[in-house]
Amino acid sequence: MTRHSCRQPTAAATAADSVRGTWRLLPYPTCPGSDSIAPPFGRTPVGYLVYEATGHVFWQVMRRSAMDSLQSGMRRGVPDTTLYRLSRAFSAQFGTYSVDINQRTVTHQYEGESVPWGTSFEVATPFRLSADSLFIGRDTLTWLRFIRVR
Repeated sequence: MTRHSCRQPTAAATAADSVRGTWRLLPYPTCPGSDSIAPPFGRTPVGYLVYEATGHVFWQVMRRSAMDSLQSGMRRGVPDTTLYRLSRAFSAQFGTYSVDINQRTVTHQYEGESVPWGTSFEVATPFRLSADSLFIGRDTLTWLRFIRVR
């Protein structure tokens, strides 16, 4: 038999619920003063960020131009310079996350990434929610913007 609680959910549960879901990365905005900023995956990257109910997070992002770097069907004999350029055009991380609603931060405890450095690490990052948009980062010129997919 399932028991239901009449208590209000805790702030931590509410905070985690607020970011839970699948988020699609949006292009970087062109704002006054942003011309000098070179986003690591270009101004129109392709990517997703997923926060699961289990407390796991994973994210993949790619420079849009990387899709055109290899000819269709080309698998062998790729020059080292092309492979290096492609490896710099893609990133993926996975691990767990926690949300501190009072500090307005989401902390990612990374267990692995596309270029493994041999150790896990933790990053606490400010976030802001607005309707179905998620903003992650320290300021308006460098934050990542996502829209909820589901």
